[in-house]
Amino acid sequence: MEEKKKSESKLLISKEKGFKDMKCVLGLDAKREKDFNSMK
Repeated sequence: MEEKKKSESKLLISKEKGFKDMKCVLGLDAKREKDFNSMK
């Protein structure tokens, strides 16, 4: 039972990290798009 809990929390952490990374990437893309539009 304990093992299942451990792996579940690990999954949750990696999920959160992935979400943060995704937001970071989206933010970078948005910034890049802005820079690209201002260059036009």
